[in-house]
Amino acid sequence: MFARRPASIEVGKLGTVKVSPDRSYIYVGSALNGLARRIGRYLAAPAKKKHWHVDYLLEHLDIRAIYLAITNTRKECEISMALNAIGGHFTPIMGFGNSDCDTCPSHLYEAIVGDEPDALDKMVLAAFRGAGLQPSMVNLAND
Repeated sequence: MFARRPASIEVGKLGTVKVSPDRSYIYVGSALNGLARRIGRYLAAPAKKKHWHVDYLLEHLDIRAIYLAITNTRKECEISMALNAIGGHFTPIMGFGNSDCDTCPSHLYEAIVGDEPDALDKMVLAAFRGAGLQPSMVNLAND
């Protein structure tokens, strides 16, 4: 995801998350037995009830790409930890999207300035593969 403009976003009980248009944001989640519905929710107009942390961001961020893989088990923590392990590229936004998880620092990562979209795509897809998944990517950018 990317920000259209700088913003300080109040995210429920989590508090304020600041976003900047010179950064990319990668959110990791799961949708067991509901992938189409979950992606549809993310792509819908933001006037919906806010249930998850990411719902607050989607009023201010545009989705550039969706990375997905089909699995019968939750893998978001493995993917998140793989992103966290890529030193110097991803900074976790502490506590975001992982209130039901005691393993990960976050399920939202800010990409370091200077990383090009193609390079970020490769790193995110590698994180999926590191979790034993065969990922697909849907590019939504209007380049």
